[in-house]
Amino acid sequence: HGISVVEQPSNNVSYLAMDVEKPPFGDVRVRRAVAYAIDVATMVKNLYSTGAVVADNWTPPGMLGANPAVKSYPHDVAKAKELLTAAGFPHGFSTTLSYSTAPRPYLPEPQRVAETIQANLAQVGIQVTLQPSEWGVYLEKIRHGQHEMCLIGWTGDNGDPDNFFYPLLDEDSAHKDGTAQNYSFWRDPAFHKLMLQGQA
Repeated sequence: HGISVVEQPSNNVSYLAMDVEKPPFGDVRVRRAVAYAIDVATMVKNLYSTGAVVADNWTPPGMLGANPAVKSYPHDVAKAKELLTAAGFPHGFSTTLSYSTAPRPYLPEPQRVAETIQANLAQVGIQVTLQPSEWGVYLEKIRHGQHEMCLIGWTGDNGDPDNFFYPLLDEDSAHKDGTAQNYSFWRDPAFHKLMLQGQA
């Protein structure tokens, strides 16, 4: 009695990064296949706390610049297999998934999320070897780009969309020298130009 629960919109995001410099993740069809293969809605329901939602945008809900036209990938095994076949992997491929064993606000059940992704990807022929590490070791590894896929997330510092877009997706953060925060190592000059315009 007498307890009030105050809720506010979350300021974090959880995601799977695929290193585009490592085959076959340089092919966007492969990355899309992975996205279609993962049943994110079921994971959110079973492995996250109340209030968690499937992300449609890169930024948390309600943040400046959200685009209602952008929707998350639906779970579609047939579509995933079709894309893999088109990319030259009709029987899938083998890869690794790195993750930290330490629970985070954006990843309360890292082991179970990793196992669920592994099971989802197996359904489309992608064989995933799990590579768990302690938090410090894990960060060191992914900041040097020593992963193929990794589970990671971000809690915003200031409520500004730049704080999600620039550190996590810009080419300035894509150096495999221990400073990386763009763990997909995706680089796009047009995107970079927009980031600098936004900051100005």
